[in-house]
Amino acid sequence: MRDMPFRALLFCSDSDIIPSIATLETLCAAFGISLCQFFAEGTSISQTDERQVLLERLEMLTAEQKKVLLDLMEQMV
Repeated sequence: MRDMPFRALLFCSDSDIIPSIATLETLCAAFGISLCQFFAEGTSISQTDERQVLLERLEMLTAEQKKVLLDLMEQMV
């Protein structure tokens, strides 16, 4: 299963099938990048460990908690 990302990449490039988000996530994980980095055009997004942890924690928050956090951040900067 280790070569699955390579096979999936070949399959997607050799066919008219649009890969699912799950397939893209698998490919990104294999290459050590995020979906954001995958879709970034012409830029290099550096993903530090600290930023990765922040993004992971952010995904765990409810919509209301995200709003509160954003309001707090706005006051801090």
